[in-house]
Order: sequence, then structure tokens, then C-alpha cells
Amino acid sequence: VQQGNFHASIRPNALQVAWIEPGTVGSVGQFKKLELGIKLNSEIESLIDEFIAAGKSDVALRTNPSLNPFDPDEIDVYAEFYYQLNSEILSGPYRQNGFFFEDFVRNTSDPDPVNWTWDKVQSDYRFRVRFTPRATGTWKCRIIANIAGFGQFSTSFFTFNVTPSDGHDFVSVGPNKRFLKIGSEPFFPVGMNLTDQQCYVDNNGTPDDPTDDFDPYGNNCLGFVNSDVTGELPSLRLFQVFEQELDAYADAGANYFKMDLLSWFNDIEFEKVCNYYDRLFISYEMDNIIKKAEERGLFIHFNTQIQYAL
Repeated sequence: VQQGNFHASIRPNALQVAWIEPGTVGSVGQFKKLELGIKLNSEIESLIDEFIAAGKSDVALRTNPSLNPFDPDEIDVYAEFYYQLNSEILSGPYRQNGFFFEDFVRNTSDPDPVNWTWDKVQSDYRFRVRFTPRATGTWKCRIIANIAGFGQFSTSFFTFNVTPSDGHDFVSVGPNKRFLKIGSEPFFPVGMNLTDQQCYVDNNGTPDDPTDDFDPYGNNCLGFVNSDVTGELPSLRLFQVFEQELDAYADAGANYFKMDLLSWFNDIEFEKVCNYYDRLFISYEMDNIIKKAEERGLFIHFNTQIQYAL
């Protein structure tokens, strides 16, 4: 991930903020993603590392001082956005919560997909805020961090400009409460459930046959882990196949799919309560899925209800 350019800060030992995305600092397209990176001071970062190194659930007894970056009762990082209605009046604040972040790249160098993995990309900005501005014009923002045992830090306000783009507004329910719309235009979803990789296998009675007639990509998902059954984490190959299936789905004319929260595919909190560190690569893959869906004009209906027995 690019390190970004400093756009706001308050004391080097307290809180630093970098403009990560888009590449044009201080300017973002309407309905496009703005991403800010937040760096906390070294003492707080060390306590975060202590929690990660312990590898425990949030409810487990802690033997050393630490801070859980996934628990807003311990670290609450967020942005306040204001829209400049005119020279005197601001609309806001619009609060956007931050989150602990790690970036990855896929490592597919091994000839055997079973051994494919994710390599971490180091960044000083381990918390992120993402925001999609819906109005063009001038916006103001500041970052606030409430840290247990340290108090509150905040940056000074900084401004950025939002310009017209080829993006679109969010999907919402129309005024008659019966249909969907995007802005003032009707939206008709065409699609189905596509909750995880289907792999097109088990249809001809030979699921381990890579030439399966129902496997147009030659990708056999069987033999890869299913964490709902084995407790293991999903493999990289499964996400690669899912992206191929999204391409085929869009090519068939779909513009929508429903995705569930599945422990064997895209759930980031499963083995440990309020500690997602070992599953952050799944967040990276969810980013890839969202990027692919946007590229192919696919809208996602994300069902966050858990799909497994407690």
C-alpha cells in the first residue's frame, strides 16, 4: 500500500494522518472512495503489538498490559466529516468509524495451489477510515482517537474538494416502499444467491476430475479446507475461483448477487472473540471482491447473519 502524504497531524508522538486514496491529495470524486491512514504513537503501537502477540480472545485473561485494536472500548478511532453548505454554514458532523488494517498481496509462486499464501505489506498507518462523499464541493474533516488509559487525541481540521465523477449514489428504497432506486433512477436487481465459491463440481460424479464438464475454468475447489468443518482457514485458491465466477456471472447478464457471512469463506471473527488478526487476509480478499463487483457492475446484497450453528 502506498504510504500516502501527510495531510493532517498533531504532535508527532500523538496522532498522524495520511491521505492514502485516491492518488490526488485533497481531491476525491463524488461517490468514490476516500481512504485515510492513521498512525498512533509508539507506546500505543507497542501495546497493540502485545495484544496481537498474545493471540488470545478479547475475553481471555491478559497477563501483560495491552490494547486490543479491534475493541472500540479500548481504541476508538473515527473521522468527523462536515460539508460546506455555504461560506457560513456547515452540515455535519458525519461520523465514520475507523478500523485496524493490514494489507496483503497474493503469493502464488508455488506450483501447488495448496501452498499459495498471502504476504503482508508493511505500513506505518495501521488504522484506516473510508468515506464516500455524496455531494460535490468543499468538505472538512478531522480524526479523533479515544485510547483507554491515554485519553483523547484529535487532529486539526483539514479540507478537501469533491468533484463530479462517473460514480453513482447508493441503492435505496423508492418513495412507494416497493421498489429500489439509485438517485432518482429505478434499479432492478437481476441475480441470485452467490454466497461463496461454487466451483461447478460434483455434477458428473467425478468431483476430483479437473476436466469436469461443469468446471469451465478447470478449477477444482475440492481438497481445499472448509473451516466450518475442520477449523482451518480458507485457501487463497477459493477466492481466486470466486472472482472468476463473478466474471462469468456478469458475462451472463447479472447485476446483483446476495452474499452471506460464512466462516469457511469471508467471516473475519470466528475462532476468537473480538480478535480478527489471524483473519485479516480475509478482509483483504473482501476488498478484492468489492473491487471486482464494482468493475463488473455487480451490486452486493450482504447478509451479515451468521450461517452456522453456535
